Amino acid sequence: MYKFIETDLQKQKKEIEAWYQKLSREYPLPEQVRIERDIPYLKDGRNCHRMDIYYPQNHNGRLPVLMDFHGGGLLLCDKKVNQWFCSQMAQRGFLVFCIDYPLVPESDVYGILKDSYAGVREAYGLIERYGGDKEAVALCGDSAGALIAVYLAALQKNERLAKILGITPSAFEFGAVAAISGMFYTGRIDRQGIFILRKYFYGKGYRKHPFWKYVNPEHEEILEALPNMFLTTSQGDYLRTYTLSFAAALKRQGKETVLKDYGDATLKHDFVCMQPEREEAGQAMDELADFLKNR
Repeated sequence: MYKFIETDLQKQKKEIEAWYQKLSREYPLPEQVRIERDIPYLKDGRNCHRMDIYYPQNHNGRLPVLMDFHGGGLLLCDKKVNQWFCSQMAQRGFLVFCIDYPLVPESDVYGILKDSYAGVREAYGLIERYGGDKEAVALCGDSAGALIAVYLAALQKNERLAKILGITPSAFEFGAVAAISGMFYTGRIDRQGIFILRKYFYGKGYRKHPFWKYVNPEHEEILEALPNMFLTTSQGDYLRTYTLSFAAALKRQGKETVLKDYGDATLKHDFVCMQPEREEAGQAMDELADFLKNR
């Protein structure tokens, strides 16, 4: 990997750890939520193949289910950074599986999607044990996690895409996908610079790989395969244009799409998960909960 990228990643890792430690001290998780951590979904002993499970201590009836994937550009972070978001969604009446996954360069997008789907499959098998409703399952992701959620939902309905990724979809349905500050476009040559990482994300000779035709999530087959979508961004989100573009594409395709675009520039990229102390983050979670419960 390019030296300047490695240097920047090390800097970001330190900043994220400092943020995590500060938030852990100042913003405790809700006491009325139970958390079971580090449940393996593949039996290889790797930390990246584990998930955390969040659910309210007291509830009546079956809980709607949220399967969540953290952000970090496919290069950084692990599931612990989403513990505030996941616990607050559990507080709002959801059974939440926060599924970890391997990162680039140890893996690539194909491997990340395949492993993430294994996590989804294992989580689905645990739904009833934890009081969840198998008929009310949604995927969720922030930043890079939104990319994962979109493609997992698409391959569930698109046999060609699933075959390219070496995945045999199980017989379950996703009722919706929630995407927070989504890193949807990894093939665009734009000022965000994500295109610089394409060979790390997709491997050498990526343009010849059969997946490359689907790298733009606005591909008709991707859009057609997706369920209802809930998208969130903000004025301070450096990937805001990605969310606006993808929302417009979904609406052109005739998909039921809810877009929440917060105008405050102090709400940064991925504010729902990374600024959970903000009132607007709570509002966004309320709106997401209402959307998912009314599917």
